[in-house]
This record gives sequence, C-alpha cells and structure tokens, in this order.
Amino acid sequence: MPDLFFDLFARRLREKSGVFAPILADPLAEIIGERVWSAVDRVAPPNASAVAVDGGVQAAGLSDGRQLVVARAIAISSAGSAPVRDVDLDVVPQGGGVGVSMMTRLEMSVAAKAVREGDVDYALMDGSLYVKMMTLIHVIALDKVAPGPEVREAVRTLESIKDFLDACKDAGARPLFVSKDSHLKIIKDYLIFTALQRLLAGHVDGEDLELLSRGAQLYSLSWLRSGRQRLAEIAREYKGVDGDLVRLLVEKELDQYLGDSLLLDSMARREGVRRGVSRPMLIGAVDVYLKRAGLDSVDSLGRAMERRAREAGASFDAITALSGLPRILMFHVKAGDQDVPLMVETPLHKWRFLSDELPRKLFYEYDWRMDAQLLMSQYVNPLNYNRLLMLAHHYATFTAAQFQEYLLLAKREVGLGSSRRGMIGFGMLNG
Repeated sequence: MPDLFFDLFARRLREKSGVFAPILADPLAEIIGERVWSAVDRVAPPNASAVAVDGGVQAAGLSDGRQLVVARAIAISSAGSAPVRDVDLDVVPQGGGVGVSMMTRLEMSVAAKAVREGDVDYALMDGSLYVKMMTLIHVIALDKVAPGPEVREAVRTLESIKDFLDACKDAGARPLFVSKDSHLKIIKDYLIFTALQRLLAGHVDGEDLELLSRGAQLYSLSWLRSGRQRLAEIAREYKGVDGDLVRLLVEKELDQYLGDSLLLDSMARREGVRRGVSRPMLIGAVDVYLKRAGLDSVDSLGRAMERRAREAGASFDAITALSGLPRILMFHVKAGDQDVPLMVETPLHKWRFLSDELPRKLFYEYDWRMDAQLLMSQYVNPLNYNRLLMLAHHYATFTAAQFQEYLLLAKREVGLGSSRRGMIGFGMLNG
C-alpha cells in the first residue's frame, strides 16, 4: 500500500527543521568552571569475568479489556557458560507499569542467579539503578496509582533488587548499571545550583539562600511550580554585575532537556578530554517529591510503603528493605571522542540510601580504573557501546514475530482472546 503521507511529512520536516538544533551546553560549562574529568589514554582489558543482563517486555490487549503482559530476561556470560534465562506473564488491567516492573524483577533474578552460580567479577546491567529504585518507591509509597497489581509487582521487584545487590556483595562481584541515553539531571542540578550560590553570595539570604541549597542537594527542585517560579524571579530581579550569567544558569536549570550527559560532554570538550571518566558522585534518596511529602527517612517512607502494600494485598517489610538499600556511586565514561558519555552506577554498601550520615549528594573518591577499563575495552562505537550488553539486548528484546508466536500459543493453549485492535496490530485478524 502506498504511503499517502510521505510528501506531507517531508514538507513539515523542512518547515520545522529549527526544532532539531542541538541543545548547547558549552556556555554553561564555561560558567561552572569546574574540572570534573580525568583523561584515560591507554586501555588494557582487565582480567575479569562478566555477565551482561537485559530484558524485554510486551503487552497485548485482551477481548475482556485487560492486557496480557509477557516479560523475559537473560544473563550472558563472557566466559561462554550457558545463559541464565527466565520468563513471566500476567493478565492485568490496561495501562500502568506492571510490565516494566516485571521485566526489572526478572533481570535482577537472572543476574542474582548468575552471580551466585558462577565465578563472576562484574555484573553489567542495562539502565539506571537510581531510576529503577526511585520509580518503584514512588509506585509503592505515593498515591499516584490505585493499590493493586502495579503496587504488588513493584514490591516484588524492589525486593529482587535488594536480593541481587546482596548477592553481588556476598560473592564479591561488582554490579555496574550502564545507561547509554540517560536523561538524569542529578549532577547538573548540583553544578548549576552550586554556581548560583557562588554568584549570588551576599545578594540573597533567608528563604532564597535555602532554596539554592535545596536545589543543589535535591532532584529536581525545578519540577515544583513554586521552585520554578522563585528561580525565575531571582534571575529577573538580580541586577548585579553577573546578571547575565545568573540568568543563563537559571534558564539552563529550567531546561528539562539538558541532562547530565550533555552537560558533562560539553565540560569534557572544554577540558580537552577525548576519552575519560568523570568525577564520581555519591547519591542517596534525593527525590524532591519524597522530601516535600516528608517521606525521606526510613521510618516515614517505610510506614507509607507498608500501608500501601497492605491496601494492595501484599506483605512487605519495607523498613528492612529500605534499611538494606545502599547509596549509589555515579560516574560517566566517555569511551569515544564522538560519543556522549555513558552513565555508570554502582552500589556502595558502606553508606545507606536513606541516611543523613553524609550529604545526599557529594563528590566521592573512588578507584574507577578497572571499571573504566572493562567498559572501554568492550566499546565498539556509539551504537554498540558495550559488546556484551548489546548481545544480551539482542536476545532479550522481543521482535513482533516472536510476540505473535507467544500470542498464538496463548490463544491455542488457554483460549486467550485478543482485542480486535491487538489482533490487527500483530497481523492476527485471520488467526
């Protein structure tokens, strides 16, 4: 069938070409002025074994209004041992995050099994540990979704994360969570608000000074309407000699498209680093929504999570689970001159995720040399940023044809009835 829309698309593309211009962070790097990169000139592959873990998830609407969710995960070994695999499925209400939670749970499960059964030095995990943990905590603790399947699955998944991290700790394996396209702004917030504190020193006090301090330590104050408005007012009202710099910093802080990776990439160019590692930052529970709700301690957050779990019909010792979650050490690896830095996270069990023994954000001394050598030695190009993780991704990701086979088997074996929209989408209308 011919595409009756391609000419319209080409016309609109030319009309709106300006929206595709890259977001520039170079002027911001100049204002911040800090050196955050260490160059890595020579890369020798470490003598270390690794497993790489990834998962996939698919869902299809059913004729009764629910949806079938199927998730799977695999752990691939660099030593050539047999992969560790798992699949799970459920029938749940339409929408929600059950599928993503289920996939994460399976990833943690196969990773923990691979670590416990093999001689593993590294477990390479796809995606952000901080995002996984905070997403699950939000689902369980905050009244964003009705207590039900999504909360129950989130409870199981958070427990599986803790189990995997404990397995790595016991086995002496180091987990590295690698994000190719991270949009986190944790380091950006810290650097911009720290620069604002420096430029506005002596010009703001009281609540405004506290606002800047909270902005540096939380993620992300600019998501709150009150925070955005006050930041804009401070920039507009400031008449000092550095007014243009203050206004640019506030503008870029409010820019939700500019994240850590883009900012750090600009800072790498400023420092003349073609390949290297950024200064590690130790982070805890810095979520602005938990802080605003008064749920940023183990006791307060644990009580809220246990209440919601009970309402969802789940049993959950949240206090114990939260007490066992470690702080996260975050750094970026620039593996190629033309590639945006990879975000890398690893747990640091010495410090608790929900604890004020240390500031919730701080730069931290950490020997990243072997981690960087492992990741850089497995780097190919911006697309194949890690050979082992890309192999796991290849096996774990569903193709449309594969999921169609799953649906056909479910239809034949248990009489599962797909919705008409689902059958059209997977070419099963005559199936």
